[in-house]
Amino acid sequence: MPFHGEKQCVGEDQPSDSDSSRFSESMASLSDYECSRQSFTSDSSSKSSSPASMSPPRVVTFDEVMAAARNLSNMTLAHEIAVNENFELKQDALPENSLAGRVKHIVHQAFWDVLESELSAEPPEYEHAIKLFEEIREILLSFLTPGGNRLRNQICEVLDPDLIRQQAEHNAVDIQGLANYIISTMGKLCAPVRDDDIRELKATGNIVEGLRQIFHVLDLMKMDMANFTIRSLRPHLQRQLVEYERTKFQEILEETPSALDQTTEWIKESVNEELLSLSDAAVTPGVENSSKPSLSPTLVLNNSYLKLLQWDYQKKELPETLMTDGTRLQELTEKLNQLKIIACLSLITNNMVGAITEGLPELANRLKRISAVLLEGMNKETSNLKEVLNSVGVQTCVEVNKSLTERGLPTLNAEVQANLVGQFSSIEEEDNPIWTLIDKRVQLYMKSLLCLPSPQKCMPPVPGGLAVIQQELEALGSQYASIVNLNKQVYGPFYANILRKLLFSEEATGKEKWRLLPAFLKVKGLVKQHIDSFNYFINVEIKKIMKANEKVTSDADPMWYLKYLNIYVGLPDVEESFNVTRPVSPHECRLRDMTYSAPITVDIEYTRGSQRVIRNALPIGRMPIMLRSSNCVLTGKTPAEFAKLNECPLDPGGYFIVKGVEKVILIQEQLSKNRIIVEADRKGTVGASVTSSTHEKKSRTNMAVKQGRFYLRHNTLSEDIPIVIIFKAMGVESDQEIVQMIGTEEHVMAAFGPSLEECQKAQIFTQMQALKYIGNKVRRQRMWGGGPKKTKIEEARELLASTILTHVPVKEFNFRAKCIYTAVMVRRVILAQGDNKVDDRDYYGNKRLELAGQLLSLLFEDLFKKFNSEMKKIADQVIPKQRAAQFDVVKHMRQDQITNGMVNAISTGNWSLKRFKMDRQGVTQVLSRLSYISALGMMTRISSQFEKTRKVSGPRSLQPSQWGMLCPSDTPEGEACGLVKNLALMTHITTDMEDGPIVKLASNLGVEDVNLLCGEELSYPSVFLVFLNGNILGVIRDHKKLVNTFRLMRRAGYINEFVSISTNLTDRCVYISSDGGRLCRPYIIVKKQKPAVTNKHMEELAQGYRNFEDFLHESLVEYLDVNEENDCNIALYEHTINKDTTHLEIEPFTLLGVCAGLIPYPHHNQSPRNTYQCAMGKQAMGTIGYNQRNRIDTLMYLLAYPQKPMVKTKTIELIEFEKLPAGQNATVAVMSYSGYDIEDALVLNKASLDRGFGRCLVYKNAKCTLKRYTNQTFDKVMGPMLDAATRKPIWRHEILDADGICSPGEKVENKQVLVNKSMPTVTQIPLEGSNVPQQPQYKDVPITYKGATDSYIEKVMISSNAEDAFLIKMLLRQTRRPEIGDKFSSRHGQKGVCGLIVPQEDMPFCDSGICPDIIMNPHGFPSRMTVGKLIELLAGKAGVLDGRFHYGTAFGGSKVKDVCEDLVRHGYNYLGKDYVTSGITGEPLEAYIYFGPVYYQKLKHMVLDKMHARARGPRAVLTRQPTEGRSRDGGLRLGEMERDCLIGYGASMLLLERLMISSDAFEVDVCGQCGLLGYSGWCHYCKSSCHVSSLRIPYACKLLFQELQSMNIIPRLKLSKYND
Repeated sequence: MPFHGEKQCVGEDQPSDSDSSRFSESMASLSDYECSRQSFTSDSSSKSSSPASMSPPRVVTFDEVMAAARNLSNMTLAHEIAVNENFELKQDALPENSLAGRVKHIVHQAFWDVLESELSAEPPEYEHAIKLFEEIREILLSFLTPGGNRLRNQICEVLDPDLIRQQAEHNAVDIQGLANYIISTMGKLCAPVRDDDIRELKATGNIVEGLRQIFHVLDLMKMDMANFTIRSLRPHLQRQLVEYERTKFQEILEETPSALDQTTEWIKESVNEELLSLSDAAVTPGVENSSKPSLSPTLVLNNSYLKLLQWDYQKKELPETLMTDGTRLQELTEKLNQLKIIACLSLITNNMVGAITEGLPELANRLKRISAVLLEGMNKETSNLKEVLNSVGVQTCVEVNKSLTERGLPTLNAEVQANLVGQFSSIEEEDNPIWTLIDKRVQLYMKSLLCLPSPQKCMPPVPGGLAVIQQELEALGSQYASIVNLNKQVYGPFYANILRKLLFSEEATGKEKWRLLPAFLKVKGLVKQHIDSFNYFINVEIKKIMKANEKVTSDADPMWYLKYLNIYVGLPDVEESFNVTRPVSPHECRLRDMTYSAPITVDIEYTRGSQRVIRNALPIGRMPIMLRSSNCVLTGKTPAEFAKLNECPLDPGGYFIVKGVEKVILIQEQLSKNRIIVEADRKGTVGASVTSSTHEKKSRTNMAVKQGRFYLRHNTLSEDIPIVIIFKAMGVESDQEIVQMIGTEEHVMAAFGPSLEECQKAQIFTQMQALKYIGNKVRRQRMWGGGPKKTKIEEARELLASTILTHVPVKEFNFRAKCIYTAVMVRRVILAQGDNKVDDRDYYGNKRLELAGQLLSLLFEDLFKKFNSEMKKIADQVIPKQRAAQFDVVKHMRQDQITNGMVNAISTGNWSLKRFKMDRQGVTQVLSRLSYISALGMMTRISSQFEKTRKVSGPRSLQPSQWGMLCPSDTPEGEACGLVKNLALMTHITTDMEDGPIVKLASNLGVEDVNLLCGEELSYPSVFLVFLNGNILGVIRDHKKLVNTFRLMRRAGYINEFVSISTNLTDRCVYISSDGGRLCRPYIIVKKQKPAVTNKHMEELAQGYRNFEDFLHESLVEYLDVNEENDCNIALYEHTINKDTTHLEIEPFTLLGVCAGLIPYPHHNQSPRNTYQCAMGKQAMGTIGYNQRNRIDTLMYLLAYPQKPMVKTKTIELIEFEKLPAGQNATVAVMSYSGYDIEDALVLNKASLDRGFGRCLVYKNAKCTLKRYTNQTFDKVMGPMLDAATRKPIWRHEILDADGICSPGEKVENKQVLVNKSMPTVTQIPLEGSNVPQQPQYKDVPITYKGATDSYIEKVMISSNAEDAFLIKMLLRQTRRPEIGDKFSSRHGQKGVCGLIVPQEDMPFCDSGICPDIIMNPHGFPSRMTVGKLIELLAGKAGVLDGRFHYGTAFGGSKVKDVCEDLVRHGYNYLGKDYVTSGITGEPLEAYIYFGPVYYQKLKHMVLDKMHARARGPRAVLTRQPTEGRSRDGGLRLGEMERDCLIGYGASMLLLERLMISSDAFEVDVCGQCGLLGYSGWCHYCKSSCHVSSLRIPYACKLLFQELQSMNIIPRLKLSKYND
């Protein structure tokens, strides 16, 4: 193409097949475009790329056309440079004797002649010469790099045109000198290839000829420079080519919307051809087929590309997207046509004379070469193909005859020769069968090339008949595949858009909606709420806390102050030595028992003496960091980077690592703060209560009714205060005004009348009287600070302003807002009395969930306040004391207070804040790492503050308001049932938002300020109160307009998507909520009975051009919280949408949580079974993470061979459970066998156990620390003790290395030593004067192994912990295979222990020879009603036969009908039953057996860990009875009830043996006279031994007597002799 209008760009050769292979290597021609409709889904890359979007047509201006042409020109050039390795610029040589050439020569010659005449004139003329030097100067400067300033200055100085003009005026121009300077400068700047040209220039004598040659060489240098630039750019261009071309084409498309017309037509032709072929194949006589056949977009696109190989490049225009490869495609097509003719000629030759020429490979090659030479110019317009083929035929006959003659064989006769030549000539005829055959085979080969992911690595086999051109065909095929693959990469989105328009309709289909789920889970849900909450705390909330407590002052010095300017939490690190820190990873903290925390630093301003000092980045403590939060090292890392940090990329995060232990702050359920809740007590009396909460205070205010009068109750008041007195104290002295506020309806006034009378009786009429009355009832509070004493009136006013209804703001004692709020409370109580419309405390709209961020925020605020009060205390103590050094507060800032406060709270789970009287236990729990699902389930768990011991059904029952928010199945059995809940899959918990913009918006939408009204308006039927987060914002008449406009603004993105607005028609209120802790979930918006989300949107999502945030911002999806759901009409399925529908459920299965989502077909099971499975799924062994082998946990169970379930669910895919599974697919036969399978017991196949079924690894750890003590002694590890005789370590020390630590890989038995540790006997600094031996003495305190079975040392880690003590950790491994008594469970809550292990030869087998792994008793089905398990077996069986996974997703999944058809297709019974033969008798069983695979989980409960028995053993020191518990090797207690049984049987001697002889028999001496215990045959009371007798009694009995004696109670034993 022309370049700068002067030079021509020429590619020496077209690129070979490897030229663009670097592109095609990286792309899979088909894998990028999978055969599914969602592959072609992009609309973002081509905004107006379809013809459908081009009506009405718009006028394109000339400038737009030129801009598009420039873009196309640049794009073509870039493509050529990147793809064609041999592309370079060359001199444009015009043909000799051409008109243009002659004109150019004459004009140039004339110029040089004029120059020569000017220079040879007397005096010489320099005008033309100066212009030449100017041009040369510009060209030379253009060659310089930015750094060549010295040479640039020199060139500008020597070739300065003004200077040369001055010299010309004085006839002093040294033309030769200037020319020589130019030549020497060119020598410095030129490429080595131009050195010869420079030498020739220097040798030129004639000045004009020299200048002429200089310009010639400068042109060559320009070309060299351009080619060098091209070579430098090529690698960069090759990397950026796809993005660059796509962007440029998008610009062209914006300028000229019709730029895809040809491409659309090209693809449309292929679509029509495919539809035609499909309709021809599917036509059945008499049947009308109205449905449009479904086409694969990939197939259509590949067929379109194949059409290019038969394109008529002379007559038809190429598609716009292939313009840049047009020349290459044309040449490729021409070469391919030539190869097809050669293949045809070879085939004809073989058919006619193959028998004669057999065994002459040389001849075949020679004929191929001759054909290729003769066909060279066949594609030229002047060429006559028939003549060419004729001459090829003649030459072939000559060569064949020559070869036959050489071998002494007869030559071909004339008839054969004529026939051969005739057949050759007929190839060019239309519909020639041989040409058609070869053409089809070549097309087939090219098509198979397009279907390969990487054609360069693996070429498809060449079809028959094409062997002669195999080499050339493979080379062309590779080149063609490279062109196509690069084209697909660049223009894929544009093709996708066209194909979507041609193939798919625009309406949304229910099948595609679920794709919103993975998009949602990327940004919200599961663990994200913990992380969002913590991020909000460390980035926003912590700064607010600092602002609220930013200044510390001292009473001792009013000039001294400490002010916080900023606070920030850093990145997690660990202190290596004093003030030297390094980043730390979570895994290192787990291994070294450290806390994963980051420093909290502050910028402060304070006074030191009389000067003001600013200090930055002062640490005040350390903050434990939540994994995957914004400050965690894992945030934003790729899986490869996770692996480097020894972390699992699937680990959910959201927990803390404190002292090496993973701790989760459970979600805490609370009643909503700042909301009026009307409820009835046990007697039926209605009252209202508000729990007010602000940053400063939390208080609860109650409205009580006694004998028809209203009272306000608060814990700061010694008794209930009549409500009218409260109103008067708040400044509303007029009874009429009070009544107007509460309501002017008859029944309301009648109900409120007695309260007015009561106030009258109390003789309180003014505000001061009311305040005095309340002041007398205030409970006295002891103040720490003392402060000035307040009067009772001031106290009462302060109490009303700041403590009662704390959350309602009071400015300058203006109680107006608080009065109206109190009036609303009274009105609510009055209205609730008649109709009994009390609020439901258990309704989930009245609940708020506290997350880690909120809890830590409370804790940090408390610790920060303590820290500041400590600073104040120190300042008050130190400043008054006169010292030489000035008081510097920085020296007194201790870090440990905040650090220890945070760490202790998280590690113990005790949240005790004295300021709020908050004392909660069990807020944190250790993260359960039994399996991946148990960890994930714990992250979504909600803990209620309700007492677990109270048997109340209300808080425990499943509430309708929990639909979609909480999982209906996942709750524990027993006392915590219904109190501990789990989040559903798509639930999100909100964080706090700024309410300033909402207040402004509400007032703009017509909400009137309540302070401007008299109060009576509140009770008008048309007026609605507007609440924002529990505070009254104002009133409005047209509430529907407010709600609708508010929602429109939210959908448009003007306010946060989590702000909710709902109407309560009963109370005539509009509630706006923006507070944190509300449960919400996304729904699809329905407009005009159609979902806003269409197929187009889903395809864009699948392509990656759209994410979940885009759906929110474009009003397609919105979040609704529990309260707003009440105002909406939500359709569960698309076909149930009616005219009232406002929203559509995204997917019904999301109402289940993570654990319930694992169950296949849960909607076919009885409800409790799903609940049981949720509990057992957390106990199933499996894989806990990719880093499980690097962890050293206290206890870890791993399954040796975990498998993906054959029947999976969408939830399993979403949470990536298949990557970390917990179970195995077992072949189950449902039949009775052996009688060892009663009560859900399972019979296992021994051969399956041998092959590894149910095999697990149990890892335990042992650790010890080596400390240093204050008296400079320290713990030691001693080497193994050697046997004196054998000089080998003693048995207990057998597994120790020379360093005294056990060796990895060794087998360790019970009571063997793992670490031979010794510690000094004296660890404290001795008291002065006490004699202590000089050398410290040590005692052995070895770490020994205790366990019923042997273990193996997996690994030993030696490190140090945070206190710089040595830390030795050993990981012990046991491999266990299932045994009788081990617990198994299916995914349907059907648990059972192994009752019998049977050899395979005794197991029944089906007619295909399969033996079951598990035999299950059929009685497990009828009463349990787990139909889901039956369907799972069917689907699993069909899946195994088809080699695919089936889905058992809730409310969907693979249908039984389809599964049964699959079974029948494979020759199995449609019911899933098999013909089974007994393994014992060899006879067929009488019944068909239900037989197939079911996913079974091995649970952590193993008989080896539970089995316990003992004969003799340890005893308790105090009572001398056997110890209790398996871990202490205790005895089995014969309790009260067992004793009663033995008494019932009259087995007195057995009783004696069990309760005394085998337990704690003890010989005592008893005095027969006084009945007291003696000692050594002597009674100390009687001072005699004559009546002393020996008895055997339980030692505990003797102990009881002695304890009674110590309490001055004398038990006396009356003895009588046997024979009396």
